[in-house]
Amino acid sequence: MRDNDGMLLRLTQNNIDAARLAVAGDEQWDLSVLHATTKNAQRWARLLRRDEETAVVHKLSVLHGAAALRALAMLLPRANREGANNEGVTAALKTIEQTSNLSALLRLASDERVVQPTKVAPRVPGKNVSNAPAHVRLALEISLHADEEQRAMEGELKELEQRWRDAEELARIADTLLITDETDRHLERLRTEHRQ
Repeated sequence: MRDNDGMLLRLTQNNIDAARLAVAGDEQWDLSVLHATTKNAQRWARLLRRDEETAVVHKLSVLHGAAALRALAMLLPRANREGANNEGVTAALKTIEQTSNLSALLRLASDERVVQPTKVAPRVPGKNVSNAPAHVRLALEISLHADEEQRAMEGELKELEQRWRDAEELARIADTLLITDETDRHLERLRTEHRQ
């Protein structure tokens, strides 16, 4: 997944399981993730007397806002890797119906009262995404992907509308290129007569 600056983060399954979702303010969310990095790998390899490839250092990154939601949408399928039976899907859909919006669902998934610190990230605020009830995780996955698809469709419609406007402008320009001054005066005279 990518961080706030667009840098690619490598996550292991343990990193995904330790990812923590926290409320950062009104409609703002933070996602804290540990990720594997090769920074200082040579130094660690020497200290641990291991090959460079096996020396993996984990770093904590906190993603904010839209970057946090994009990252969460990417890691939820891995957090929900066991899938769900019909009852689980039904419970997830009922949870979506009962929450007023995506923000309410995120708040439900990040409920601070159920915080279960892990050995890997004991002091990071929020709740481990993997510790949220399965139906809440599934509801969140469905909602985030539906929200993402909605934004994509809106973006496509805006792009289509802009292309239509561009085509209209080009057609108008092309029309004026082929019209002589005499034809233009004649059209203007007809428009004036039609208005009267």
